[in-house]
Amino acid sequence: MGTYRPKQLAAIVIAVPFFWIEAGAANAVPCTFATDADFVAADGAELSGEIVCQSFHVPAGHTVFIVGDLVIDAKDRIEVHGELRVRDAAAMPRTFSEISLEIPALSVEAINLATIRAGLPDLRLVPSLAAPNLELRAGSLLWLHGPTTGGRGASAVDWPDGMDLLVPGGQGSSILLHAPLIVVEAPVLAGVGGSAGRAGHGGHGGDVIVVGTALTRSHAEPHGVLAGGAGGASSAGVWALEGEDQVPLPGGNGGNGGSVESHPHPAVFAGDAGFTVDLAVLLESLPLAASSANGAAALDCGTAPGAVGLAGTSMTGATGSPGSQGAHGQSASQPNGAPGGTGGSGGNATGRTGGPGGAGQTCCSPPAAGSAGGQGGPGGNGTGGVGGVGGLGGNSFYDGTSWVGQGGNGGNGGPGGTGIGGDGGKGGTRGGGSIPGAGGPGGTPGNGTGGAGGGFGQGGVGNLNGLEGSTGGIGGASGGGHGAQGDLGSQCSSLFWGPK
Repeated sequence: MGTYRPKQLAAIVIAVPFFWIEAGAANAVPCTFATDADFVAADGAELSGEIVCQSFHVPAGHTVFIVGDLVIDAKDRIEVHGELRVRDAAAMPRTFSEISLEIPALSVEAINLATIRAGLPDLRLVPSLAAPNLELRAGSLLWLHGPTTGGRGASAVDWPDGMDLLVPGGQGSSILLHAPLIVVEAPVLAGVGGSAGRAGHGGHGGDVIVVGTALTRSHAEPHGVLAGGAGGASSAGVWALEGEDQVPLPGGNGGNGGSVESHPHPAVFAGDAGFTVDLAVLLESLPLAASSANGAAALDCGTAPGAVGLAGTSMTGATGSPGSQGAHGQSASQPNGAPGGTGGSGGNATGRTGGPGGAGQTCCSPPAAGSAGGQGGPGGNGTGGVGGVGGLGGNSFYDGTSWVGQGGNGGNGGPGGTGIGGDGGKGGTRGGGSIPGAGGPGGTPGNGTGGAGGGFGQGGVGNLNGLEGSTGGIGGASGGGHGAQGDLGSQCSSLFWGPK
C-alpha cells in the first residue's frame, strides 16, 4: 500500500490511497485533440513529462524508454504492442551532489546517538533515489499487448566510500493503469527496490495501481501478469562514531514488497454485470482473435452458446526482502551485539472480476430455438507476497576463549500480504426464439492466497544469547464470488411464430 508519494494522483475522483512524487523536468510532448491525432512512439524513444493526445501507440517490435516520471493522457486509446521499459534510477543522469542535497546529514561518520535511538527517518522516499513512475490514462481502452517493466530504485552501495552510511535503497517504479477497459496480455511488473548502503534499509518495491475493468486472455502464469516490485536488499549493521565514541548500529530493515491495488473506474456502471453499453461495444470491437475468448455473441440459433467471457486479471503481491544482521561486539569494553533488522512486508493483491459471457442469438423470424448465453469469465486470482525473514542479531565479542557480553536480538519477520480473489463474470443474456435459450452460467470465482509470514531472526551468540524475533503473520485470504446467471433477455413476439 502506498502513502509514500508526496504528490496525489490527479483526476481520480474516487478515494485511492496512493501518491506520486513530483515529476522532474516537464518535457511535455504536445499533441492536438483532433480526432485524427495519433502519437506513434519511435523505436528507442526516450520519454518523460506529459503526453496529451487522442491516442498513443507503441508498434510491435518497438521499445520505448521512460527516463523520467511520465504521464500519457490519451482521450481515446492507448495500445502497446511493443514494450514500455522504465529506466533504473541508477541510470538516471543525477550527480551525487544533487542527491545529497535532499538527504539529511546522516551520510557522515559523526552521527547523533539520540537520533539513532529515536528512530531514523525513512529516507527510502527521497525523490532522487526513486526510479521514475509511469501513468497510463486512456478515455476508453488501454490495451497492453506487450510488456511494461518498471525500473529499479537507486542502490546506495554504488555511492562513494564513506558516503553510504545509513543511506537506503531507492524505491522502484510504480505503474498506474487508468481506463474504463484495460486488456492485459503481457506482464506488467513494477520496479524492484534498490539496495541499501551500510546499515541502511532496503528500498520499497513499486506498486501497480489499476483503476478500471481489467481483463486478460493469458493463462500462462497462474498467479497473474500484474505484479508489484520486490523489496530491495538491506545492509548489515556497522560501528559508527558518535562524537568520540563508537556505537553499534542495528541491521537494516528489508524493503517492502509492492502491492497490486484494484479500484473501479468512475465511468463504469457498478451493476451486476459491471459494464456499460460502451464497454460491451469495446469488447466486441477488439481484434482478440476468433478464439471465442472475447465474450462474443452466439453466431447460430439453438446450437453453440455465446462465447465465454474474458478472465479477470490476476494480481501478485511482491516479496519483502530480509532484514540484515546487527553489528557484532567489537571489544571487551564494547562487547554487545546489535539487533537484527525487520523483514519487509509482503505486498497485497486483489484479482479482478471476470468479463461477461457473450449473448445468445435471438431467432424469431423465421422462428427457431434461441441460443444460450455464454459463461461469464473466471475471476482473477489474488496472491499476497511473502514477508521477509528477520535479520540475525549481532554476536557479542569473542576474546579467543569465551563470549563476552550479550548477543543482539533477532529481527522480526515481515507479515505476508493479503490475497483476494476476483468475482466471476456475469453469464451472457439468453437468446429469444421459439424455444428461448438459457441464460449463461456465471463465471467461476478467483482464488485468494495469503502470503506466508517471514521467519524470525535468530538472536546473536553471547555470554547471554540474544532473543529470537517473532515470525511474521500470514496474510489474509478470501476467494471471489461466483458470477451471476445471465439475464433472460427479450422474448419473441407471437406475431413472429404463433402461440406459445
